[in-house]
Amino acid sequence: MQDANVVVVAAFMHFKSSIDTPISTALDDLVAATRAEDGCLEYAAHVRPDAPGEAFIFERWRDRAALDAHAASAHLAAFRADIAEHFARPTDVTLWSRLG
Repeated sequence: MQDANVVVVAAFMHFKSSIDTPISTALDDLVAATRAEDGCLEYAAHVRPDAPGEAFIFERWRDRAALDAHAASAHLAAFRADIAEHFARPTDVTLWSRLG
């Protein structure tokens, strides 16, 4: 049975244009840095083939404290700042917990 404290995050990003090298490089850097964080169980970025300006990050965290530490991390702040001009709108972030 999975730990009841695990937090799942779905983050949907919408960009003004197709995800190009600056955005994909920033996403790759974010994924690498985040996977090294204490409490990160899974962190993967995906793009939508039929909507090339959209990305989705699937995250699993040991607990809410680990997620909160990630939210306050320097590499997440740097990611947001580095590609801020490319966002079409704010990122849609939702938290999930497992049933059963």
